[in-house]
Amino acid sequence: MRNRHCFLILSLIPAAFLSGQTAPETPPDSVRYRMPEIFVTANRRESDAMETNRPLSAIPADRLWSAGVATASDAAAILPGAASPSVGPWTGRWSIRGLSGSRVLLLVDGLRLDILRGYGEHPFLVDADQIVRIEVIRGPASVLYGSDAVAGVVNLITGPVPAPGPRPSGLSGRSGVQYLSANSQWNGTASLRVDGRRASFSVNAARRTAEDLRTPMGRLANTAFRGNAFQTEAVLKPGRGVRVTLRGHTDRMDKVGVPADRYAARAGFNAYDRDRITAEIEIRRPNGAWKGVRFQAYGQKEFRSFEALISGKPKGAAIVEQSQNAERRLKAAGFSGQSDWVWGPHYLTAGGEAFAHHVVSERIADLLLRDASGAVLKDPPPDRTPPLPRLTQSGTGAFVNAEFAASRFLSVQAGGRVELFLSRAEGTAGTLIESDLRESESNWSGNAGILCRPAGPLRLFANIGRAFRSPDPQERYFRGPGQAGFVTGDPGLRAETSLNLDAGAKWKSDAVEGELALFRNRIDRLIVLRTLTAARDTFAYANVGRGLLTGGEISVFWTASDHAGLGLTAASVKGRDIVADAPLPGVPPLRGTLSLRLNGEPFEWSAGADLRLSADRKNAAQNELKTGGAGLLDLYFGSVLRGAFTAGLPLRVSLSVRNVMDRSVRDPLSGVTWWDGPGRDVVVGVRTEW
Repeated sequence: MRNRHCFLILSLIPAAFLSGQTAPETPPDSVRYRMPEIFVTANRRESDAMETNRPLSAIPADRLWSAGVATASDAAAILPGAASPSVGPWTGRWSIRGLSGSRVLLLVDGLRLDILRGYGEHPFLVDADQIVRIEVIRGPASVLYGSDAVAGVVNLITGPVPAPGPRPSGLSGRSGVQYLSANSQWNGTASLRVDGRRASFSVNAARRTAEDLRTPMGRLANTAFRGNAFQTEAVLKPGRGVRVTLRGHTDRMDKVGVPADRYAARAGFNAYDRDRITAEIEIRRPNGAWKGVRFQAYGQKEFRSFEALISGKPKGAAIVEQSQNAERRLKAAGFSGQSDWVWGPHYLTAGGEAFAHHVVSERIADLLLRDASGAVLKDPPPDRTPPLPRLTQSGTGAFVNAEFAASRFLSVQAGGRVELFLSRAEGTAGTLIESDLRESESNWSGNAGILCRPAGPLRLFANIGRAFRSPDPQERYFRGPGQAGFVTGDPGLRAETSLNLDAGAKWKSDAVEGELALFRNRIDRLIVLRTLTAARDTFAYANVGRGLLTGGEISVFWTASDHAGLGLTAASVKGRDIVADAPLPGVPPLRGTLSLRLNGEPFEWSAGADLRLSADRKNAAQNELKTGGAGLLDLYFGSVLRGAFTAGLPLRVSLSVRNVMDRSVRDPLSGVTWWDGPGRDVVVGVRTEW
């Protein structure tokens, strides 16, 4: 009977299923330690990763600390199938399975961070020290989370790091400092928590400062940064089964370099501020089919001030001198609610979401052309046209998702979602919108999947899903100079839709833990930047037809003994524009990591080595960099010290060396095409908890 239940999945998966997800972080005294890995993002409720039909990855806070991660997007390099396109140490986006920007939905505690995130390269203002865990869904998830989840979902879960064992009542805290040699970066963090029977309160403060990045080619200008982050959280339990959580985030940055152009004398943000408040009310009922409801709401305000001076840039026989000052103000708010029902092994989740935001942009651009002798050839008046008109956008959606246990060997999942978007652009002289424009559009998504349990620790899964992405404001309304050149949007762009198929296997035993996932993702009406001039410095957004991405990820962790383990991860993506018969942009080459992990006594020490491998990227898209293969070695060591000399407090010491051989490597996804990436980077950290 169970063979008949599993026949469909077995026909989709190759025999080499003994593979999978990197093992979770383990206590220092035993590599063999195992426990269920719980995800809250996969099904919008707590779920065992092994009992979900989606490819999943996660990174806990301790791993972010030991790796010296400065921004959340830096963590993408740790996971199979993920990457981080960037133009500097403090700018970056997530890329999943060859898709990036607003095709990867970014959440903070389950709520959208900023639906304008596709608008250029900008700092990521959720400090890594405030992140408890990063959860990643690889593959479309529009049913549960709406537009933009075409490639996947990244959920940054914030708050105080959970202490091991039962949480004590009273006062507790944590503090630490970290140094990264590649850019002389200092990270400092401190947190305080008060726990009571009915309430708890915590605060966290962090500061980061860095100089220009040092590489084997020398210093990369306009990469220094400086900023502070502050977070508070209050949890109230007024009654049985009722939980109220309030969070506040404040981020202030006054120096953020952006290496936007090789001829930039200066480029970066003089100010980049974000304030965000969230509230969550959860009511849980342990008895009966109805398990309760959860409501979440957020408000966000953001201010950006950018300044750049381009000097000595050749343009034909002339030399360009150009300055630009730009500001952007954003106000956003959102709401979501869901309810859950459970009938034995069957689950049903239904809910809805809504958001609205308003953005105002300003810019002054001044251009001057000189000849080789310095004489002025052209000096037009400054251009004060904003890159975007005033925009107000909103959306609302409703979803339902069901999980049905057909038998003890087979579970079926199915869900659907409908969504409506409204936008209003105020007529602004010189922009793409000369008179007021109101638009509305609706779309839908759906997903169906199965999970099979043929024997023991093996799980087989398969999914088919339709997702969509509404064009972001830059693609529709932007007009002006960008990092690639002069960029023009298209107000008539239509939404992208994708049809994704994936299948794979998960395995988790005392000795081997792993996951294999294969996928095929077809995207209709794909939006790309088309080159308009022979000089390749003028671009326009356009729906080009159809894109196709295929590939897969594999990761395996083998526990050789209580104190030693070996790991392997690899990811491959191939992407093509079917209509133009050309490579898709932003697709990384074949990548993989070989890992060794050791730990033992005394001093609860742990050590490791990662060999990061990347293949040649010779089939690059237009205007993209062709790169050679590379192999980079990283080493890690950590220990926990206790004794009279630490005043009885655990003192956690970490040391890592990235790119040990100081190799000069150019990242194929980096926007800095004229400079190599960082060389050897020594990361030293000390942290204590009390």
